[in-house]
Amino acid sequence: MLELSYMIRKRFNEALKYYNKLLEMQEQHKDLFEIDDNDRMDNARKI
Repeated sequence: MLELSYMIRKRFNEALKYYNKLLEMQEQHKDLFEIDDNDRMDNARKI
């Protein structure tokens, strides 16, 4: 029984790391879009 709970906890921690990595990538992606939108606005003002 102890081994089972250890395996479940280990799998859960792996899933959590994966999920956190996905969230981090999503945040970075959002930052790229924000930068891109700001550049477009600056370019529109120049024209």
